[in-house]
Amino acid sequence: MVILNYFENIEKENIWTIVIALIVFVIFVQFVLIIPSLLNIRKRVNEKQKN
Repeated sequence: MVILNYFENIEKENIWTIVIALIVFVIFVQFVLIIPSLLNIRKRVNEKQKN
């Protein structure tokens, strides 16, 4: 209940900035997790081409 009261006290605009920040953060984390796997896939493809 305390959390709900906290959100009610925040202005609507601030809630949107928080939501957008969370979405951007999630996308950033996904990129950080995906990039290493993409690099590994490229390495595997290069190794297959050499063989």
